[in-house]
Order: sequence, then structure tokens, then C-alpha cells
Amino acid sequence: MAYFTEHGLLHKYQSGFRTNHSCETILLKLTDDWLEAIDKGLFTGVDMIDLRKAFDVVDHALLLRKLEIYGLDFNTLKWFQSYLDGSSQKKDYEDNVASWAFDTNITDYNSAVKVQVSLAYSKAYAEIQKNASRFDLSKLKEDAAQQIKFLRNSTELKNQTELKEAENLGSKMSKLYSTATVGTASFSPELVDIMAKSRDYNKLLNAWWGWRNESGRKIRDLYRRYVYLTNKGARENGYTDRGQEWRGKYEVDDFGAIVEKLWNDLRPLYLEMHAYVRHKLRKVYPGKVVEDGYIEAHLLGNMWAQSWVNIFDLVEPYKNKSSLDVTSNMKTDPRYNTAEKLTKLAEEFFLSLGLKRLPAAFYQKSLLQKPKDRGVVCHASAWDFRLYKDVR
Repeated sequence: MAYFTEHGLLHKYQSGFRTNHSCETILLKLTDDWLEAIDKGLFTGVDMIDLRKAFDVVDHALLLRKLEIYGLDFNTLKWFQSYLDGSSQKKDYEDNVASWAFDTNITDYNSAVKVQVSLAYSKAYAEIQKNASRFDLSKLKEDAAQQIKFLRNSTELKNQTELKEAENLGSKMSKLYSTATVGTASFSPELVDIMAKSRDYNKLLNAWWGWRNESGRKIRDLYRRYVYLTNKGARENGYTDRGQEWRGKYEVDDFGAIVEKLWNDLRPLYLEMHAYVRHKLRKVYPGKVVEDGYIEAHLLGNMWAQSWVNIFDLVEPYKNKSSLDVTSNMKTDPRYNTAEKLTKLAEEFFLSLGLKRLPAAFYQKSLLQKPKDRGVVCHASAWDFRLYKDVR
């Protein structure tokens, strides 16, 4: 303990109300006793301590750093680290729970709770990030160094007022996006069905424009401010912008060049397919589709034109051949006619690949079908809450 006191490695409050009587200093003293006994060739007794209480009242990242300096071998340090990871996981869990509550019940109250929890999470994470910077990554094995490296990465705004503003902007945009309607038609299922099934040019155009007027147009100014704030946060943390932080997660130096090469390899095939689909659509919508150039986005069966499968019947190259689309059969088959049955069918596929079965709580907590009594985010998403085997 003299070494820690002499070199100022213990915060003045980390010694407890009496010298050397905090959980941390007692833990360090126990470690010293163990090592001394080993050096003398003595048998080491077993000290029973309540680790949960000991660790929950100290700065975990700082404790790990001090144990590293003290000379604990890597495996022991790794064990401490794995145990203490539960602290950050709890923060993640609380943040995820608040986000889930908002996404599955879009109300002003849930929005406010989500913002407050997110701000608390950001504050806690900022402290974790600061403490993580004290580790010497060169002394850690690759997997441990990688975890510490990710803990150091952040794009959080330093100014708490701006951070709260960014959180509020995110919630407002999510609410506008998820609750936008065109007349009485909500995005899902009404507008989704129109884009997928209608072959009426004007009806498709009205749905496409109408939804963007009610979502994108109202979000535009909020989004501009949000982009400014997120880029500012990224620059405050050493990035040129938020995009650099996103790309950095791939850990590939020439990420942009790789994507560019993949696109150039794919481009000839894409242009061929684009021209073929355009040719077919000219027959469906005479005088509406140009002979050479872009295809209007509202004609491709999807609100974002990102998937064209819904217009396969219009562009099918080989008519009167067996179809691979089993949707119509599954809708009438009692084995697959509910959202839960479809999910369990999908689970069976992943089980056949050797993956584990979903916990029972998945089917109790997940939102598999849009409720009629409240607004929700209808985009499909998978959630891992990181604790209690809670996945939804």
C-alpha cells in the first residue's frame, strides 16, 4: 500500500473514511498478501469477500488499471475485467430498455424518459472513456486491447446542453418519421401495401410524395441541425466527421477504395438489369417512363426503391414458369398464418445451421405485430439487450 500512497495512485476518497479501509484498498491488500505468501512458498488461504459489493462502489476502469500496474498476470486481470463488464452492460441495458419503450409506444412521456436515460448513459460512458484511456494497449492481448480501444471511441458532444439538444432532435425525428400518414393511411401496412401492389401510376406517385411531405419535409431542418451537432461531437473527439467514426468500425484502412471496387465490379450487371426493368415498365406505363435514363422511384414496388421484388410480376422474364414465391401459399397455410408462427419457422432455419434456440422470453417481450392502440416504429429490427439473455 505504501507504493500506491507514495505515487498518488489512490484518489483521496478511495481510502475510505479510515485509512486503508475502503473496498478497493482492502482488495489490493489481499492481493499483496497472496503474492507475498506465494513468494515465500507458503500455502495461500482462501479469502471470501463479497465481490459484488466490493466492485459496485469503485471506479472499475481505474481499478483494473491499478491492478495492471500492481503486476497481476494477464489471465487474472482478464477475469476481473470480464466480471466488471457487467457494470457497463447494465448501463447499456437501461438505455436499450428506454429506447425499446419509446419505439414500441411513441409518446411524449416515453420520449422524455428515453432522452434522460440516454443523457445519463452518455455521462457514465464519458467517464468510462476517460478511464479507458489510461490503459497501455501494448501490454494487453489483442482481444482485451480491442475492447479498451472501442471504449475509448466516442462522438459524444462535450457540451451537455448541445448533447441534450441532439438527443431531443433524435426523438422528435423518430416520432415524425414513424407516425407520418397520408390522409388516413399510415406507413405500415397501408402505404407499404400501396407501393407493393398498386399499378396505378398516380396513386403510387401520391403515396410516394405524400409520405415524404409528411415525414422528410418536416424532418429536414431538424436533421440539418442534428447532422451539425453529430459532426461537431465527432470533431471534438478527434474525427473529421461522424462518417469517419462509422467507417473506422470496419477497421479497414482502404475501406472507401474497397467499396468503390465492389461497385465497379457490380456496375455492368446493375446497368443491364436497370435497362431491362425500365424497358418492361415502359410497357406497363406508356408515356410515363423514359426510354433512356432514370426510373422514377415510385414505380419500383418499395417506398425507397431499395428492393424491386414486388414488381417481379411486371418484369418476369419467363412467363408461365414455376414461381419461387411461396407467399400466397404460406398465407393460407395454418402452419404459417400468424407472425409468431412465421418467426418460429425462421428460428427453425437458424437452428438447422447450428445456432441456439431463442429464449422463451423472446416471444413474450418481442413486438411481432403492429398494435392498433398506439404508434410504434414499424421497421423490422433485432435487439440484443446484452443482459439476462434478453433479445427481442
